[in-house]
Amino acid sequence: SYYMVLEYVDGLSLDQLLRKRRFLSSELALTILLEAGKALAYAHSMGVIHRDIKPGNILISRKGEVKLADFGIASSEDDDDPGLTKEGMTLGTPCYMPPEQIENAKNVDKRADLYALGVMLYEMVTGKKPYPGNFSAETLTTIRKGRYRPARKINKRVHPFVERLIAKLMRPDPKRRLQDAERLNRLVERRLRRYKAEALNS
Repeated sequence: SYYMVLEYVDGLSLDQLLRKRRFLSSELALTILLEAGKALAYAHSMGVIHRDIKPGNILISRKGEVKLADFGIASSEDDDDPGLTKEGMTLGTPCYMPPEQIENAKNVDKRADLYALGVMLYEMVTGKKPYPGNFSAETLTTIRKGRYRPARKINKRVHPFVERLIAKLMRPDPKRRLQDAERLNRLVERRLRRYKAEALNS
């Protein structure tokens, strides 16, 4: 007999946490982002692209452990089975998808996951999504042009570093986007060390 075993995470998903808290502090949002980024860096190092990063797929245990879940539509560099994703097919959750994934989910790379992390960070610190969750022509145009309301205009307490990081992650052109999760993690770790130093000095 064959069976699959999954870890049971005793806690809640990030989207449940956001429904309870509405939005998170910049420090907490970066802490969650870093843990998700570490999981993503490992997946990418194994040639796996998640393609559906969103708060519903981030699980947080009662001990504060952050888990990246649901690789149901993930793609692999080693996967030559064309069954799941055909040319021109769209897979994922619309408001977290970069322009290239909306147009064709088959050929996206790790930069699509980084874009989705940027959308998730925006939602964590504002309590709102940068774009509507539909495929209307107007929504697609705004996503392609990268037009969204700056996070600090919604929540003045968002740290300027977080707003700059969102911009780097959510650039519509993947060539101008932050290129890999390892680089992202280093930037976030450096910022979190500063938070701790500032807390000790105050």
